[in-house]
Amino acid sequence: MTLDAAAGLFGGVAASIAVARVLGPQKVGYFSFLLWAVSAVAAASTFGVPAATRKYAAEYFGAGRIRAGLDIVNRTWRIQLAIAAVAGAAALAVALTAAPSELRLFAALGAAAVGPTILLEIPTSASAAAQIYRASVVPSVISAILNLTGIALTLIFGWDLPGLAASLLAARVLDVLLRRAFFARVAAGLRAPAPEASNVPAPGGDSARIRRFCLHAATLQFLYLIVWDRSEIFFLERFRPIQEVAFYAIPFSMATQVLVFARTFSSTASVNLMTKVASRTEAARAQTALILRYVSLFAMPMLFGMAALAGPVIRTFYGAGFDAAAAPAAVLGVTSVARAALTPLMFTLAAFERQGRAIVVTFGCAVLNVALDLVLIPAHGALGAAIANGIAQTAAVAGIALYMTQGMRIPLDLRRLARIAAAAAGSVLPAAVLSFTAPPAAALAVGIPAGAALYAPLLKAFGAAAPGDRGRIGEVLPVLPAPLRAPAARVLAWVTPAGD
Repeated sequence: MTLDAAAGLFGGVAASIAVARVLGPQKVGYFSFLLWAVSAVAAASTFGVPAATRKYAAEYFGAGRIRAGLDIVNRTWRIQLAIAAVAGAAALAVALTAAPSELRLFAALGAAAVGPTILLEIPTSASAAAQIYRASVVPSVISAILNLTGIALTLIFGWDLPGLAASLLAARVLDVLLRRAFFARVAAGLRAPAPEASNVPAPGGDSARIRRFCLHAATLQFLYLIVWDRSEIFFLERFRPIQEVAFYAIPFSMATQVLVFARTFSSTASVNLMTKVASRTEAARAQTALILRYVSLFAMPMLFGMAALAGPVIRTFYGAGFDAAAAPAAVLGVTSVARAALTPLMFTLAAFERQGRAIVVTFGCAVLNVALDLVLIPAHGALGAAIANGIAQTAAVAGIALYMTQGMRIPLDLRRLARIAAAAAGSVLPAAVLSFTAPPAAALAVGIPAGAALYAPLLKAFGAAAPGDRGRIGEVLPVLPAPLRAPAARVLAWVTPAGD
Protein backbone atom coordinates (compact mmCIF):
# COMPACT_ATOMS: atom_id res chain seq x y z
CA MET A 1 0.00 0.00 0.00
CA THR A 2 2.98 2.34 0.31
CA LEU A 3 3.12 3.01 -3.45
CA ASP A 4 -0.60 3.75 -3.54
CA ALA A 5 -0.29 6.13 -0.59
CA ALA A 6 2.77 7.86 -2.04
CA ALA A 7 1.09 8.32 -5.42
CA GLY A 8 -1.97 9.82 -3.76
CA LEU A 9 0.12 12.06 -1.51
CA PHE A 10 2.48 13.59 -4.07
CA GLY A 11 -0.02 13.59 -6.93
CA GLY A 12 -2.69 15.25 -4.81
CA VAL A 13 -0.34 17.90 -3.45
CA ALA A 14 1.13 18.70 -6.88
CA ALA A 15 -2.32 18.97 -8.50
CA SER A 16 -3.67 21.14 -5.68
CA ILE A 17 -0.77 23.59 -5.91
CA ALA A 18 -0.87 23.78 -9.71
CA VAL A 19 -4.62 24.35 -9.84
CA ALA A 20 -4.44 27.01 -7.13
CA ARG A 21 -1.57 28.85 -8.81
CA VAL A 22 -3.24 28.94 -12.23
CA LEU A 23 -6.94 29.34 -11.43
CA GLY A 24 -6.94 31.41 -8.23
CA PRO A 25 -9.19 31.29 -5.14
CA GLN A 26 -12.58 31.75 -6.83
CA LYS A 27 -12.31 28.87 -9.30
CA VAL A 28 -10.58 26.68 -6.74
CA GLY A 29 -13.62 27.34 -4.55
CA TYR A 30 -15.99 26.08 -7.25
CA PHE A 31 -13.83 23.02 -7.94
CA SER A 32 -13.49 22.22 -4.22
CA PHE A 33 -17.26 22.43 -3.84
CA LEU A 34 -17.71 19.98 -6.73
CA LEU A 35 -15.21 17.51 -5.26
CA TRP A 36 -16.99 17.66 -1.91
CA ALA A 37 -20.41 17.21 -3.50
CA VAL A 38 -19.35 14.16 -5.52
CA SER A 39 -17.71 12.60 -2.48
CA ALA A 40 -20.66 13.36 -0.18
CA VAL A 41 -23.33 12.05 -2.56
CA ALA A 42 -21.32 8.90 -3.28
CA ALA A 43 -20.63 8.22 0.39
CA ALA A 44 -24.25 8.79 1.42
CA SER A 45 -25.42 6.47 -1.36
CA THR A 46 -23.35 3.44 -0.34
CA PHE A 47 -25.76 2.60 2.53
CA GLY A 48 -23.02 0.73 4.41
CA VAL A 49 -22.66 -1.93 1.73
CA PRO A 50 -18.87 -1.60 1.24
CA ALA A 51 -18.30 -1.83 5.01
CA ALA A 52 -20.40 -5.01 5.10
CA THR A 53 -18.40 -6.42 2.17
CA ARG A 54 -15.12 -5.80 3.96
CA LYS A 55 -16.28 -7.20 7.29
CA TYR A 56 -18.11 -10.37 6.26
CA ALA A 57 -15.88 -11.32 3.33
CA ALA A 58 -12.85 -10.90 5.63
CA GLU A 59 -14.43 -13.17 8.24
CA TYR A 60 -15.16 -15.88 5.67
CA PHE A 61 -11.77 -15.63 3.95
CA GLY A 62 -10.06 -15.73 7.36
CA ALA A 63 -11.99 -18.90 8.19
CA GLY A 64 -11.02 -20.53 4.87
CA ARG A 65 -14.57 -20.36 3.47
CA ILE A 66 -13.64 -18.91 0.09
CA ARG A 67 -16.92 -19.48 -1.74
CA ALA A 68 -18.93 -17.88 1.08
CA GLY A 69 -16.68 -14.81 1.00
CA LEU A 70 -17.02 -14.50 -2.78
CA ASP A 71 -20.78 -14.91 -2.48
CA ILE A 72 -20.82 -11.85 -0.20
CA VAL A 73 -18.76 -9.86 -2.71
CA ASN A 74 -20.98 -10.76 -5.67
CA ARG A 75 -24.15 -10.04 -3.74
CA THR A 76 -22.99 -6.63 -2.57
CA TRP A 77 -21.67 -5.71 -6.04
CA ARG A 78 -25.14 -6.23 -7.55
CA ILE A 79 -26.71 -4.09 -4.84
CA GLN A 80 -24.14 -1.34 -5.29
CA LEU A 81 -24.58 -1.38 -9.07
CA ALA A 82 -28.29 -0.61 -8.71
CA ILE A 83 -27.58 2.11 -6.15
CA ALA A 84 -24.94 3.71 -8.38
CA ALA A 85 -27.32 3.84 -11.35
CA VAL A 86 -30.07 5.57 -9.36
CA ALA A 87 -27.77 7.98 -7.49
CA GLY A 88 -25.81 8.86 -10.63
CA ALA A 89 -28.96 9.61 -12.62
CA ALA A 90 -30.35 11.75 -9.78
CA ALA A 91 -27.11 13.72 -9.44
CA LEU A 92 -26.99 14.37 -13.18
CA ALA A 93 -30.60 15.55 -13.23
CA VAL A 94 -29.93 18.00 -10.40
CA ALA A 95 -26.79 19.32 -12.13
CA LEU A 96 -28.60 19.92 -15.41
CA THR A 97 -31.56 21.67 -13.84
CA ALA A 98 -30.11 23.55 -10.84
CA ALA A 99 -26.63 24.68 -11.89
CA PRO A 100 -26.19 28.17 -13.39
CA SER A 101 -25.81 28.08 -17.18
CA GLU A 102 -22.14 29.10 -17.07
CA LEU A 103 -21.36 26.17 -14.71
CA ARG A 104 -23.75 23.57 -16.16
CA LEU A 105 -21.22 21.56 -18.19
CA PHE A 106 -18.81 21.56 -15.27
CA ALA A 107 -21.53 20.42 -12.86
CA ALA A 108 -22.85 17.73 -15.24
CA LEU A 109 -19.41 16.18 -15.76
CA GLY A 110 -18.87 16.14 -12.01
CA ALA A 111 -22.29 14.58 -11.39
CA ALA A 112 -21.48 11.84 -13.90
CA ALA A 113 -18.56 10.85 -11.66
CA VAL A 114 -20.92 9.92 -8.79
CA GLY A 115 -21.78 6.48 -10.21
CA PRO A 116 -18.22 5.20 -10.70
CA THR A 117 -17.20 6.71 -7.35
CA ILE A 118 -19.86 4.59 -5.63
CA LEU A 119 -18.83 1.44 -7.52
CA LEU A 120 -15.15 1.83 -6.56
CA GLU A 121 -15.89 0.77 -3.01
CA ILE A 122 -16.90 -2.86 -3.56
CA PRO A 123 -13.79 -4.21 -5.36
CA THR A 124 -11.65 -2.10 -3.01
CA SER A 125 -13.33 -3.59 0.07
CA ALA A 126 -13.20 -7.09 -1.39
CA SER A 127 -9.47 -6.86 -2.10
CA ALA A 128 -8.90 -5.54 1.42
CA ALA A 129 -10.93 -8.43 2.86
CA ALA A 130 -8.67 -10.87 1.00
CA GLN A 131 -5.63 -8.83 2.17
CA ILE A 132 -4.38 -8.63 -1.43
CA TYR A 133 -3.83 -4.91 -1.75
CA ARG A 134 -2.12 -4.90 -5.12
CA ALA A 135 -5.55 -5.29 -6.70
CA SER A 136 -6.36 -1.78 -5.48
CA VAL A 137 -2.90 -0.23 -5.56
CA VAL A 138 -2.18 -0.66 -9.27
CA PRO A 139 -5.55 0.70 -10.48
CA SER A 140 -5.26 3.60 -8.04
CA VAL A 141 -1.82 4.57 -9.32
CA ILE A 142 -2.86 4.29 -12.98
CA SER A 143 -6.02 6.34 -12.50
CA ALA A 144 -4.10 8.95 -10.48
CA ILE A 145 -1.66 9.32 -13.37
CA LEU A 146 -4.58 9.76 -15.78
CA ASN A 147 -6.14 12.39 -13.53
CA LEU A 148 -2.87 14.29 -13.17
CA THR A 149 -2.39 14.18 -16.93
CA GLY A 150 -5.88 15.56 -17.45
CA ILE A 151 -5.27 18.33 -14.92
CA ALA A 152 -1.97 19.26 -16.58
CA LEU A 153 -3.58 19.40 -20.03
CA THR A 154 -6.44 21.48 -18.64
CA LEU A 155 -4.07 24.03 -17.15
CA ILE A 156 -1.89 24.13 -20.28
CA PHE A 157 -4.71 24.49 -22.82
CA GLY A 158 -7.07 26.55 -20.68
CA TRP A 159 -9.95 24.07 -20.53
CA ASP A 160 -10.87 25.60 -17.17
CA LEU A 161 -13.36 23.99 -14.76
CA PRO A 162 -14.99 21.62 -17.32
CA GLY A 163 -11.55 20.17 -18.08
CA LEU A 164 -10.93 19.45 -14.40
CA ALA A 165 -14.32 17.77 -14.05
CA ALA A 166 -13.78 15.69 -17.21
CA SER A 167 -10.42 14.56 -15.88
CA LEU A 168 -12.03 13.48 -12.61
CA LEU A 169 -14.74 11.54 -14.47
CA ALA A 170 -12.29 9.73 -16.76
CA ALA A 171 -10.05 8.77 -13.84
CA ARG A 172 -12.96 7.38 -11.79
CA VAL A 173 -14.31 5.32 -14.70
CA LEU A 174 -10.89 3.83 -15.43
CA ASP A 175 -10.31 3.16 -11.74
CA VAL A 176 -13.50 1.18 -11.22
CA LEU A 177 -12.98 -0.87 -14.40
CA LEU A 178 -9.42 -1.75 -13.39
CA ARG A 179 -10.30 -2.59 -9.79
CA ARG A 180 -13.12 -4.85 -10.93
CA ALA A 181 -10.81 -6.65 -13.39
CA PHE A 182 -8.02 -7.01 -10.83
CA PHE A 183 -10.34 -8.44 -8.21
CA ALA A 184 -11.61 -10.99 -10.73
CA ARG A 185 -8.02 -12.27 -10.89
CA VAL A 186 -7.84 -12.26 -7.08
CA ALA A 187 -11.04 -14.31 -6.90
CA ALA A 188 -9.69 -16.85 -9.42
CA GLY A 189 -6.53 -17.17 -7.35
CA LEU A 190 -8.50 -17.73 -4.15
CA ARG A 191 -10.59 -20.47 -5.75
CA ALA A 192 -7.70 -22.36 -7.37
CA PRO A 193 -5.95 -23.90 -4.35
CA ALA A 194 -9.00 -24.00 -2.10
CA PRO A 195 -9.91 -27.36 -0.51
CA GLU A 196 -13.36 -28.86 -0.90
CA ALA A 197 -14.35 -27.66 2.57
CA SER A 198 -14.02 -24.05 1.41
CA ASN A 199 -16.67 -24.54 -1.30
CA VAL A 200 -19.57 -23.98 1.09
CA PRO A 201 -21.80 -21.03 0.11
CA ALA A 202 -22.70 -18.22 2.47
CA PRO A 203 -25.71 -19.21 4.60
CA GLY A 204 -28.99 -17.54 3.81
CA GLY A 205 -29.37 -16.57 7.44
CA ASP A 206 -26.54 -14.08 7.03
CA SER A 207 -28.84 -11.72 5.12
CA ALA A 208 -30.59 -10.42 8.24
CA ARG A 209 -27.24 -9.94 10.02
CA ILE A 210 -25.80 -8.08 7.02
CA ARG A 211 -28.88 -5.86 6.69
CA ARG A 212 -28.63 -4.93 10.36
CA PHE A 213 -24.94 -4.15 9.96
CA CYS A 214 -25.62 -2.05 6.84
CA LEU A 215 -28.29 -0.06 8.67
CA HIS A 216 -25.84 0.82 11.42
CA ALA A 217 -23.03 1.49 8.94
CA ALA A 218 -25.24 3.68 6.73
CA THR A 219 -26.37 5.73 9.72
CA LEU A 220 -22.77 6.18 10.79
CA GLN A 221 -21.80 7.11 7.24
CA PHE A 222 -24.40 9.85 7.12
CA LEU A 223 -23.24 11.21 10.47
CA TYR A 224 -19.63 10.84 9.31
CA LEU A 225 -20.38 13.17 6.43
CA ILE A 226 -21.44 15.85 8.89
CA VAL A 227 -18.71 15.48 11.49
CA TRP A 228 -15.74 14.24 9.46
CA ASP A 229 -16.07 14.99 5.77
CA ARG A 230 -16.07 18.76 5.19
CA SER A 231 -19.76 19.44 5.74
CA GLU A 232 -18.60 22.97 6.53
CA ILE A 233 -18.19 23.48 2.78
CA PHE A 234 -21.98 23.42 2.41
CA PHE A 235 -22.36 26.29 4.90
CA LEU A 236 -19.39 28.22 3.52
CA GLU A 237 -20.92 28.13 0.04
CA ARG A 238 -24.24 29.36 1.45
CA PHE A 239 -23.04 32.10 3.80
CA ARG A 240 -19.67 33.31 2.51
CA PRO A 241 -17.96 34.17 -0.81
CA ILE A 242 -16.93 31.08 -2.78
CA GLN A 243 -13.26 31.88 -2.10
CA GLU A 244 -13.82 30.88 1.53
CA VAL A 245 -14.53 27.34 0.33
CA ALA A 246 -11.02 27.27 -1.12
CA PHE A 247 -9.51 28.72 2.06
CA TYR A 248 -11.04 25.82 4.02
CA ALA A 249 -10.80 23.00 1.47
CA ILE A 250 -7.07 23.46 0.85
CA PRO A 251 -6.07 23.10 4.54
CA PHE A 252 -8.48 20.20 4.98
CA SER A 253 -6.89 18.52 1.95
CA MET A 254 -3.42 19.22 3.37
CA ALA A 255 -4.35 17.44 6.60
CA THR A 256 -5.84 14.55 4.62
CA GLN A 257 -2.63 14.15 2.61
CA VAL A 258 -0.56 14.22 5.79
CA LEU A 259 -2.71 11.37 7.11
CA VAL A 260 -2.40 9.20 3.98
CA PHE A 261 0.27 6.85 5.32
CA ALA A 262 -1.18 6.65 8.83
CA ARG A 263 -4.67 5.84 7.54
CA THR A 264 -3.31 3.33 5.04
CA PHE A 265 -1.52 1.52 7.84
CA SER A 266 -4.52 1.58 10.18
CA SER A 267 -6.92 0.36 7.48
CA THR A 268 -4.60 -2.52 6.57
CA ALA A 269 -4.02 -3.52 10.18
CA SER A 270 -7.70 -3.21 11.05
CA VAL A 271 -8.74 -5.63 8.30
CA ASN A 272 -6.32 -8.10 9.86
CA LEU A 273 -8.08 -7.42 13.17
CA MET A 274 -11.43 -8.35 11.60
CA THR A 275 -10.12 -11.78 10.64
CA LYS A 276 -9.24 -12.42 14.31
CA VAL A 277 -12.50 -11.39 15.96
CA ALA A 278 -14.33 -14.68 15.56
CA SER A 279 -11.60 -16.92 17.01
CA ARG A 280 -9.16 -14.68 18.94
CA THR A 281 -11.19 -11.97 20.64
CA GLU A 282 -8.58 -10.95 23.21
CA ALA A 283 -5.87 -10.70 20.54
CA ALA A 284 -8.16 -8.42 18.54
CA ARG A 285 -8.74 -6.21 21.59
CA ALA A 286 -5.00 -5.87 22.21
CA GLN A 287 -4.35 -5.11 18.55
CA THR A 288 -6.68 -2.10 18.68
CA ALA A 289 -4.47 -0.34 21.23
CA LEU A 290 -1.35 -1.11 19.20
CA ILE A 291 -2.84 0.24 15.96
CA LEU A 292 -3.97 3.45 17.65
CA ARG A 293 -0.56 4.01 19.23
CA TYR A 294 1.41 3.40 16.04
CA VAL A 295 -0.92 5.63 14.02
CA SER A 296 -0.37 8.38 16.59
CA LEU A 297 3.38 7.80 16.57
CA PHE A 298 3.61 8.72 12.89
CA ALA A 299 0.65 11.09 12.47
CA MET A 300 1.13 13.44 15.41
CA PRO A 301 4.52 14.94 14.47
CA MET A 302 3.43 15.50 10.88
CA LEU A 303 0.12 17.11 11.84
CA PHE A 304 1.71 19.31 14.51
CA GLY A 305 4.39 20.23 11.98
CA MET A 306 1.69 21.24 9.53
CA ALA A 307 0.16 23.48 12.21
CA ALA A 308 3.51 25.06 13.09
CA LEU A 309 4.46 25.77 9.47
CA ALA A 310 1.00 26.55 8.06
CA GLY A 311 1.86 30.13 7.12
CA PRO A 312 5.15 29.40 5.33
CA VAL A 313 3.62 26.41 3.49
CA ILE A 314 0.64 28.39 2.20
CA ARG A 315 2.69 31.43 1.20
CA THR A 316 5.49 29.41 -0.47
CA PHE A 317 3.43 26.91 -2.43
CA TYR A 318 0.00 28.46 -2.95
CA GLY A 319 0.87 32.14 -3.10
CA ALA A 320 -0.19 35.32 -1.33
CA GLY A 321 -3.73 35.04 -2.72
CA PHE A 322 -4.34 32.14 -0.33
CA ASP A 323 -2.93 33.73 2.84
CA ALA A 324 -6.37 33.47 4.44
CA ALA A 325 -5.96 29.66 4.43
CA ALA A 326 -3.02 29.76 6.86
CA ALA A 327 -4.98 30.14 10.11
CA PRO A 328 -7.48 27.35 9.22
CA ALA A 329 -4.50 25.15 8.31
CA ALA A 330 -2.95 25.70 11.73
CA VAL A 331 -6.19 24.79 13.50
CA LEU A 332 -6.81 21.70 11.35
CA GLY A 333 -3.22 20.53 11.81
CA VAL A 334 -3.80 20.19 15.56
CA THR A 335 -7.37 18.92 15.55
CA SER A 336 -6.87 16.37 12.76
CA VAL A 337 -5.20 14.13 15.34
CA ALA A 338 -8.80 13.08 16.02
CA ARG A 339 -9.18 12.06 12.36
CA ALA A 340 -6.04 9.94 12.65
CA ALA A 341 -7.54 8.08 15.60
CA LEU A 342 -10.92 7.56 13.97
CA THR A 343 -10.03 4.73 11.56
CA PRO A 344 -8.75 2.17 14.09
CA LEU A 345 -11.53 3.01 16.56
CA MET A 346 -14.32 2.66 13.98
CA PHE A 347 -12.87 -0.52 12.49
CA THR A 348 -12.82 -2.04 15.97
CA LEU A 349 -16.45 -1.14 16.62
CA ALA A 350 -17.39 -2.63 13.25
CA ALA A 351 -15.39 -5.79 13.90
CA PHE A 352 -17.22 -6.36 17.21
CA GLU A 353 -20.55 -5.20 15.73
CA ARG A 354 -20.83 -2.47 18.37
CA GLN A 355 -21.59 0.53 16.14
CA GLY A 356 -24.75 1.42 18.09
CA ARG A 357 -22.94 3.48 20.71
CA ALA A 358 -20.86 5.18 18.02
CA ILE A 359 -24.10 6.25 16.33
CA VAL A 360 -25.30 7.89 19.56
CA VAL A 361 -21.98 9.68 20.14
CA THR A 362 -21.60 10.78 16.52
CA PHE A 363 -25.21 11.99 16.34
CA GLY A 364 -24.62 14.25 19.32
CA CYS A 365 -21.41 15.57 17.77
CA ALA A 366 -23.16 16.08 14.41
CA VAL A 367 -25.73 18.31 16.12
CA LEU A 368 -22.87 20.15 17.84
CA ASN A 369 -21.02 20.48 14.52
CA VAL A 370 -23.99 22.01 12.69
CA ALA A 371 -24.71 24.38 15.57
CA LEU A 372 -21.09 25.56 15.63
CA ASP A 373 -21.11 25.93 11.83
CA LEU A 374 -24.18 28.17 11.98
CA VAL A 375 -22.61 30.33 14.70
CA LEU A 376 -19.00 30.54 13.52
CA ILE A 377 -19.03 30.36 9.71
CA PRO A 378 -21.14 33.46 8.90
CA ALA A 379 -18.86 35.60 11.05
CA HIS A 380 -15.45 33.96 10.64
CA GLY A 381 -15.57 32.05 7.34
CA ALA A 382 -12.95 29.36 6.82
CA LEU A 383 -11.38 29.85 10.24
CA GLY A 384 -14.75 29.41 11.92
CA ALA A 385 -15.30 26.26 9.85
CA ALA A 386 -11.95 24.84 11.01
CA ILE A 387 -12.71 25.57 14.66
CA ALA A 388 -16.20 24.04 14.44
CA ASN A 389 -14.89 20.96 12.66
CA GLY A 390 -12.06 20.50 15.16
CA ILE A 391 -14.26 20.77 18.25
CA ALA A 392 -16.84 18.31 16.90
CA GLN A 393 -14.25 15.77 15.77
CA THR A 394 -12.34 15.87 19.03
CA ALA A 395 -15.57 15.41 21.00
CA ALA A 396 -16.59 12.46 18.81
CA VAL A 397 -13.29 10.60 19.22
CA ALA A 398 -13.24 11.29 22.96
CA GLY A 399 -16.75 9.87 23.33
CA ILE A 400 -15.98 6.75 21.27
CA ALA A 401 -12.69 6.15 23.10
CA LEU A 402 -14.44 6.50 26.47
CA TYR A 403 -17.02 3.89 25.45
CA MET A 404 -14.34 1.48 24.25
CA THR A 405 -12.33 1.75 27.47
CA GLN A 406 -15.32 1.65 29.82
CA GLY A 407 -17.97 -0.29 27.92
CA MET A 408 -15.82 -2.73 25.91
CA ARG A 409 -12.86 -2.96 28.32
CA ILE A 410 -10.34 -2.28 25.56
CA PRO A 411 -7.16 -0.75 27.03
CA LEU A 412 -6.12 2.14 24.78
CA ASP A 413 -3.01 3.11 26.80
CA LEU A 414 -3.95 6.80 26.93
CA ARG A 415 -0.97 7.66 29.12
CA ARG A 416 1.49 6.54 26.48
CA LEU A 417 -0.51 8.37 23.78
CA ALA A 418 -0.11 11.54 25.85
CA ARG A 419 3.67 11.00 25.93
CA ILE A 420 3.74 10.69 22.14
CA ALA A 421 1.73 13.92 21.86
CA ALA A 422 4.16 15.72 24.17
CA ALA A 423 7.16 14.55 22.13
CA ALA A 424 5.50 15.60 18.87
CA ALA A 425 4.56 19.03 20.22
CA GLY A 426 8.06 19.63 21.55
CA SER A 427 9.67 18.65 18.26
CA VAL A 428 7.81 21.34 16.28
CA LEU A 429 8.50 24.26 18.64
CA PRO A 430 11.51 25.51 16.61
CA ALA A 431 9.41 25.41 13.44
CA ALA A 432 6.64 27.40 15.15
CA VAL A 433 9.10 30.09 16.22
CA LEU A 434 10.68 30.24 12.75
CA SER A 435 7.31 30.61 11.04
CA PHE A 436 6.87 33.99 12.78
CA THR A 437 10.48 35.19 12.69
CA ALA A 438 12.03 33.95 9.43
CA PRO A 439 11.17 34.20 5.71
CA PRO A 440 8.81 31.39 4.62
CA ALA A 441 11.42 29.43 2.62
CA ALA A 442 13.94 29.63 5.47
CA ALA A 443 11.34 28.51 8.01
CA LEU A 444 10.62 25.43 5.93
CA ALA A 445 14.28 24.69 5.19
CA VAL A 446 15.30 24.79 8.86
CA GLY A 447 12.08 23.92 10.70
CA ILE A 448 11.39 20.58 9.03
CA PRO A 449 14.83 18.96 9.61
CA ALA A 450 14.97 20.44 13.12
CA GLY A 451 11.66 18.80 14.00
CA ALA A 452 12.75 15.48 12.51
CA ALA A 453 15.99 15.59 14.51
CA LEU A 454 14.24 16.39 17.80
CA TYR A 455 11.40 13.85 17.63
CA ALA A 456 13.33 10.67 18.44
CA PRO A 457 15.22 12.14 21.44
CA LEU A 458 11.97 13.51 22.84
CA LEU A 459 10.23 10.13 22.40
CA LYS A 460 13.04 8.59 24.43
CA ALA A 461 13.01 11.37 27.03
CA PHE A 462 9.25 11.06 27.58
CA GLY A 463 9.35 7.24 27.63
CA ALA A 464 6.83 6.99 24.80
CA ALA A 465 8.02 3.61 23.46
CA ALA A 466 6.70 0.39 24.97
CA PRO A 467 8.13 -3.11 25.36
CA GLY A 468 7.77 -4.99 22.09
CA ASP A 469 7.95 -1.89 19.90
CA ARG A 470 11.45 -2.66 18.66
CA GLY A 471 10.46 -5.96 17.14
CA ARG A 472 7.10 -4.85 15.76
CA ILE A 473 8.35 -1.63 14.16
CA GLY A 474 11.50 -3.40 12.97
CA GLU A 475 9.34 -5.67 10.82
CA VAL A 476 8.37 -2.75 8.57
CA LEU A 477 11.86 -1.28 8.13
CA PRO A 478 12.47 -3.29 4.93
CA VAL A 479 9.93 -1.08 3.12
CA LEU A 480 12.31 1.88 3.52
CA PRO A 481 14.86 2.70 0.80
CA ALA A 482 18.02 0.69 1.36
CA PRO A 483 20.24 3.64 2.45
CA LEU A 484 17.77 4.53 5.23
CA ARG A 485 17.33 1.07 6.77
CA ALA A 486 20.51 0.92 8.86
CA PRO A 487 20.17 4.46 10.32
CA ALA A 488 16.48 3.82 11.05
CA ALA A 489 17.36 0.56 12.81
CA ARG A 490 19.93 2.35 14.98
CA VAL A 491 17.45 5.07 15.94
CA LEU A 492 14.81 2.44 16.70
CA ALA A 493 17.22 0.50 18.93
CA TRP A 494 18.13 3.69 20.78
CA VAL A 495 14.55 4.89 21.36
CA THR A 496 12.85 1.60 22.30
CA PRO A 497 13.37 -0.24 25.59
CA ALA A 498 16.18 -2.79 25.56
CA GLY A 499 15.51 -6.50 25.80
CA ASP A 500 11.91 -6.44 24.61
